[in-house]
This record gives sequence, structure tokens and C-alpha cells, in this order.
Amino acid sequence: MKNTFNFQRFVQVLRLSWQTQPVLPYIVLLAGIPIMYLIFSMEARSVFISLRSDNPFLVFNAYFWICGWLYAGLIYSELEKIGTATRYLMIPASNLERWLAKSLLAILVFPLIAWLTFNLAFKGFEMLSLRSFAFRYPTIDWLSKDMFISFFLFYLALPAAYASGLT
Repeated sequence: MKNTFNFQRFVQVLRLSWQTQPVLPYIVLLAGIPIMYLIFSMEARSVFISLRSDNPFLVFNAYFWICGWLYAGLIYSELEKIGTATRYLMIPASNLERWLAKSLLAILVFPLIAWLTFNLAFKGFEMLSLRSFAFRYPTIDWLSKDMFISFFLFYLALPAAYASGLT
């Protein structure tokens, strides 16, 4: 096998990486939804309700960062055991293809899944809270400077979580 990049092999390695990715970050992703609902409902039941609440922004940051960094840290979890490490290293693909497949999942795919999960859960809470609390959060401004700073800090520290998974 040549140590060159082949797109067809890359797609196969990407599919295999998707099928063998760690499950724990997805469990944390789903377990974070009731915690999110609890935080939002505690604010909705409080006596003081601010019209410009930063709570959704702060909850999103914690949810996104914890899940994203956990996923990046566990992306190479198959290298922990001898059998799975041997199987992964014996994949007929170049090092670049294997690295690029894992990096693409950790940098683009899983953060997008986490972002979509948060948005769906947030919309679900809004639908539930209208019936229970008559309370509605303002929409999150995804193009604000605070959100850009949040994403910048997430991606700034993501290589550290990614490298910690390798060590």
C-alpha cells in the first residue's frame, strides 16, 4: 500500500471511524438534556426573571464544551486495548487518511451534532414551558460576538483534548 491519499479509501476509513466511535459522549449528550431542563425550569420558577437572561448562552457553552472535549479526548479510545489498537492500525489506509477521518469527526461532525441536539432540546423546553410556566427565553443570537468568542475558545482548547486522548 502506498502512503498516499486516496479519496475512496478515506471514505471507507471515515465510515469505519463513524461506526466505531465512542458511545460515552453521546450518552453525556443525552443525559445533559434533563439537566438543561432542570436549570431552565429553576430559573423559570424563580421570583426574579430577567428579560435578558444569559442562562441559555451559559448552559449552551457548558453543554457544548463538555460534550465536545469529551468526544475529542475519547476519539482514539480504540488505541487503549491491544486487540482493537492492532485492528485499527492494520486498516489498509495511510496515516493521513486515518488521522483526517478521526479529526473530521472530532472537529466538525460531533460539534454539529451537539449544536443541533442543544437547539432541539431548547425548542422542546420552550414548547413545554409555555404550557407550564408561561415563560419564554429570548432567541439565542448565534452571530453575536459572545458566541464567536465561545466557539473560538472551544476550538482553541480542542487540540488539547484531542491530544490528551492520544496520550
